[in-house]
Amino acid sequence: MDGKMMNKIVVIHPLDDSYGATKILSYTIAALSSHYRIEIWYKSSKGFLEAFLSTQNIEGRNVIYKHMPSIPVVHSKIFNISGLYTLFKELIAFVWAVLKNKHSVDYFYINTYAAALASFVCKLCAVKNIIHCHENQQHKSSGRALASLVRKCADKIICVSNVVKDYVCGPDKTTPAVVIMNGITDVFADIINEKKVDWQNPKFLIVGRIMPEKGYWFLADAVKSLKEMQPLTFSIDAYGDAPPNRPTLADEYRNYLRTNDLENDIKLLGFSRQADREMFNYDVVLVPSIMSDPFPTTVLEAMRAKCLVITTAHGGAAEIIENGKNGILIEKDDTAAFAKVLKSIVQGETDIISMASEARLFYVENLTQSAFETKIVNCFDSFTKEHING
Repeated sequence: MDGKMMNKIVVIHPLDDSYGATKILSYTIAALSSHYRIEIWYKSSKGFLEAFLSTQNIEGRNVIYKHMPSIPVVHSKIFNISGLYTLFKELIAFVWAVLKNKHSVDYFYINTYAAALASFVCKLCAVKNIIHCHENQQHKSSGRALASLVRKCADKIICVSNVVKDYVCGPDKTTPAVVIMNGITDVFADIINEKKVDWQNPKFLIVGRIMPEKGYWFLADAVKSLKEMQPLTFSIDAYGDAPPNRPTLADEYRNYLRTNDLENDIKLLGFSRQADREMFNYDVVLVPSIMSDPFPTTVLEAMRAKCLVITTAHGGAAEIIENGKNGILIEKDDTAAFAKVLKSIVQGETDIISMASEARLFYVENLTQSAFETKIVNCFDSFTKEHING
């Protein structure tokens, strides 16, 4: 390859959606496109990624797309004869695609562990690869198997939190893994000083997929518990929809709210691409995940919007929320404790103004897009120097 040309990276983009990983990928591509030629291989769609990138001012940079339906993706529905046969065909086709392109590419960047088999193919084809892990699948045998495979195949693993790094590395402390916490654009920089947190009549919000793992049922049970003790003087808005592979969950949750007379207390507003911007109009953001969220983008967005964050005391969120200082941590499944926290806030007994301000300060100092971009570019530059241009 001509030494005067920028190094070329193929970005593997297997899943396109409006949530955290795709948004963070857009920031990564925006940062890297000033230093590298980027070719994005996408499996089926790229609409959300293109929309996110359109806001990053990368016109004229070296970014192109290539449809690559053979990208092998591991998901729950493949574990049957038909699914495994399809995956096998994809693997064979993807091997040929990598072999065909290996001499025009410096290395591959795989955006998610869902496409971890792409790392295996790169290893098989003697192509260097970096994989970015946004997941914590330690509780699944398939997740532990993928982590073991990636440890043997990836040349560098980027982890979004220490929780994820523990999952990625397992017992092997020699794994080439590094923690780079996500960062997001400061869309409120010009108006944040105008925001006044309302401690007397705080507005509550939950954002995310409607599923038990994200704490929606946990929240409903806490609100029900509180409602049994005293009349409610507040309601909670909810932006989100059911995951594509479990589309009935939205109706199931709606029925759960109706059965427990909570329809007017937790208001389902549906999916909104502007949910993160809407946070500016709220005072308290709830992230009550039952699952060990690796590093929920919703927490970053809430801190950016100068909101008090209430989240469960596990996963990546607990690495940036200091209980009682810049947020509140609760134990998962402790409905009574959750209800008590909500009660304390609505009765004005919690200093939400101070904690919301501390949350905003932590975001500014640690979690901006520019901070993330600096770290990610340094990581790729170091990798390129060591493995490609060294």
